[in-house]
Amino acid sequence: MIENAIIFSKDIGEALIATQIGDIDPNSDAFSESLNQIRDIATKLERGVFKLGLNEQLIAQILAEKGISVTFVFKTSMDDKILSQWESVAKEIAVKFKKVYDPNDFDIVKISEFKKSMLEMIEWHKKELSPIDKMKDALW
Repeated sequence: MIENAIIFSKDIGEALIATQIGDIDPNSDAFSESLNQIRDIATKLERGVFKLGLNEQLIAQILAEKGISVTFVFKTSMDDKILSQWESVAKEIAVKFKKVYDPNDFDIVKISEFKKSMLEMIEWHKKELSPIDKMKDALW
């Protein structure tokens, strides 16, 4: 389902964190055109959520907040209910990231530590959003 999570700084116009959760490497040449499209929107969008259809049936969901944008790349399309749940995850990540990110005092250690926390949040939400896991829990 989710392939990548990327946090962009609007101040510098670049990705601060780029994670590979699925098969798609965000740093690969094959993904570079899609990443450029995402970066353009993520760094220019003032506030709000933007859904971007990419090549190879990829979908990017971009949540723009003050100073940063949180982007999720998905391999398959999904209904609006699931996208809104992922939007909540992006908001949670944005709120927590703003606490560690200072554009005037870039701390690579804090960013690296946050990347681990962000991956943990995503993994937890992937499990929570999984209908199979929900059915298992309902049976117990």
